[in-house]
Amino acid sequence: MNVGHDPPPDHIGHGPPPPDPMKIATDAQLDRHSEAIVMIVEQKIKGSGRREKKHTVFVASGFIIGKKQDKRTLMVITCAHVISSIVGVSTNPEILKVRLFGSTTESEATILHIDNKRDLALLSVVVPNVNYFPVVRLSSAIDKPPETIVVLVGYYHPANALAKELGERNLLPTMPSAVAGTILGPTVNQGKMLLVNHGCHGMRGTSGSPLICHDTGGAIGVFLGTVSQYHQAVATETVIEFLKEWLVANHAIVNNDDGINDTVENCVKLL
Repeated sequence: MNVGHDPPPDHIGHGPPPPDPMKIATDAQLDRHSEAIVMIVEQKIKGSGRREKKHTVFVASGFIIGKKQDKRTLMVITCAHVISSIVGVSTNPEILKVRLFGSTTESEATILHIDNKRDLALLSVVVPNVNYFPVVRLSSAIDKPPETIVVLVGYYHPANALAKELGERNLLPTMPSAVAGTILGPTVNQGKMLLVNHGCHGMRGTSGSPLICHDTGGAIGVFLGTVSQYHQAVATETVIEFLKEWLVANHAIVNNDDGINDTVENCVKLL
C-alpha cells in the first residue's frame, strides 16, 4: 500500500511507453526527404550601382521530382500561386530563385510550365552537382484510405506566424521541418483538381511541399493550403495530368496508359 504517496505512473513496471507512430513517421520522412526539398524565394533589388542592395525573401517550398545528369538539371514542382506571387506580371523573371538544401545562396529557376487552374508549376534548376540531390518519388493518392499516416515535409519558420504582424518578411528557415497527420477522407474533385484532405497542419511557407505517405514513402500530393480548417494537397493524379499537358505542348508522344514513373521520366528527357 502506497500510503501518503502518489501512485506510480502506469508504465512503471510494465516497460517503457509505446512509441508514438506520428513521431516515428515524422522523423523517418524528414530524414529521408529533406535534401529533396527546395526553398522558393524572391530576390529583391533596391537601388542601383554602388547603392544596389539585394535581399532574399522566403516565399514557399517545392520539391525535386526528377533530374537529368548530363544537363546538370533538377526538375522541381511547386504551386502556381507561389510562382505568381513572385513573378506576377513582372517582365523580370530573374527575381524568381530557389535555395537548395544545404546552400546559403540562390540558384536560377526557369519556369517550364504553369497551370493556375490546377495550381501547379514546374521549374528547372541547373546545379553544379546533380548527384547530390535525391528525388521525391510520386505515388497514387486514390487508393489511400482514411487514417493513413501522411507527413508534410517543407520549409517552416516559427516566426512566420508573426512575420506579417511584425512587418518582417525577410525571414529564412535554415532546414526543412515536418509534421505528421492522417488522411481525412477520400479524394475530392474540385474543378480541374483532385484534392487530398489531410490533417497535416501547414503554415506560410509550406505551399508546394510534398505530402508523403508513410507506408510507401512516396509523395501523394503537393500541399496547397488550408481552406475552412481543411488542409489540402493536389493529388498525384492531377500532377500527372499537368505533366502530360506539358509533354503534349512540347510535341512529346504521350500514351494514355503511361503511369506515374513513365510520365516523370518522359518529362526529364525534355530538360
